[in-house]
Amino acid sequence: MSAHPRYGLLAALGAIRCDHFSEKYCDAELQARIAILRATGARVGQIRVLTRFAWDGEGLTVERAKGGRKVRYTGPVLKKTIESMLAERKGKRSKSEYLFPNRSGRMYTGDGWRTGWQRAMAEYEADGHERFQERDIRAKVASDSETLIEANERLGHQSTSTTKQIYRRGVVNVSELKKK
Repeated sequence: MSAHPRYGLLAALGAIRCDHFSEKYCDAELQARIAILRATGARVGQIRVLTRFAWDGEGLTVERAKGGRKVRYTGPVLKKTIESMLAERKGKRSKSEYLFPNRSGRMYTGDGWRTGWQRAMAEYEADGHERFQERDIRAKVASDSETLIEANERLGHQSTSTTKQIYRRGVVNVSELKKK
């Protein structure tokens, strides 16, 4: 299946592809990144800069990339992912303020962040699968949201028009009009 590069392959093909990629080709940290991206719909860059203080034990507070306001995400998948990731990290980079620190405990550079994804994706492609980008997960989250309003809130947009035009992909379900 071929998709226009702007619209992202993952949104067109579904969560099964993302699950297969995550489970078979990714290490624990990359699996956690994917799980958090899928639970929140946040931008990749927003996740990279998160500190462990953004997690309060029940919710993850993420500053919007535009507009300056914050969004607080909650849910059992998010909680399980973050708590197991932090528990696994005990003793290793545990003093770092970042939720996803690099080996020295600092925030990943953009290039360093992309390296893990690119390595896993290269293996995935070598096994005959079609490549998708980490940022495609955001569009998948928007497309899987029940309503445009829910997708808009999850993505943290100020306007539903951005969510609708750029991120909501796939078929829109519409009920028949009832006779009066």
